Amino acid sequence: MNNTKGIALVQVLIITMIITTLALFITQSIRQQVKLTVDVQVASELELQIENAQSELFIALLSEKAIRKETKNPLTSKWNFHNKSFHINDNVEARIQGMNGLLSINMLDKTLTNRLLISLGYKEGAIREFIDSLKDWIDEDDLNRLNGAERHFYQQVGKIGPRNGPIQSMHELELIRNGEYFDQSVWSKYFSLSYVRGFNPMLAPEKLLRAFLNNDDKADAIIRLRDINELTFLEFFKLTGIEGDENIVFATGNKFRVELRAYEDGRQVTKAFVVEINPLDVYKPITVKNIVWNKV
Repeated sequence: MNNTKGIALVQVLIITMIITTLALFITQSIRQQVKLTVDVQVASELELQIENAQSELFIALLSEKAIRKETKNPLTSKWNFHNKSFHINDNVEARIQGMNGLLSINMLDKTLTNRLLISLGYKEGAIREFIDSLKDWIDEDDLNRLNGAERHFYQQVGKIGPRNGPIQSMHELELIRNGEYFDQSVWSKYFSLSYVRGFNPMLAPEKLLRAFLNNDDKADAIIRLRDINELTFLEFFKLTGIEGDENIVFATGNKFRVELRAYEDGRQVTKAFVVEINPLDVYKPITVKNIVWNKV
């Protein structure tokens, strides 16, 4: 009788333990499902906020000049085009980089690129080889530049190339001789694939501006004025003596790289894209491309 009672007690304990474990599993699973549902709901709300902010930005770009000034649209008193963050509304932060403040990888300024990459810590010999190889990669002939590389070189190392045409993606640069030597973030921060009319140093990232001016004192003064929104073409000319020409322009242009970030309670959603604005084009006033959600 005692043995039977003992066995029954053990069975009850085992069943109780199984039920308890199952209950804990179900509770944990429900909590995870609830958290996932809440995360999805919050993410959807943040995505909607980004889309609304994007619409506000597009309206401003289509209806206002791309300069910072007081107008009926509140965005124009806050925005800038040298990639400094500002708020479109309480929950959405934006960065806008005028594409003519970057260097075009397909129309490369050899001297300025060399100076920039040296300032970023890269070796001059490797830079020369890469720049010449890049130009050989793009041009249609099979003539090697002094430090370049054409089809014969890539065949020897078992690679495909060159393209004999414009670069289509920043990741393509890794295929070019010495391309793997450079960090991909360098290309995304200081260069673009866009063809733009002239370079606007007033919109350039700090390192690129310093490389362009080749004078830290002048660069410091320009950056100071830019940060407090007092940099004008006249001030730039007074400090540098540089005027516009066929290669240097001081207009903002109509192509922009945009990053939007919506955040709430420790959660965030981001959207990055390139936009081209043509207000006078009835059929295609806005062109958006290279859209990336939640860029790392």
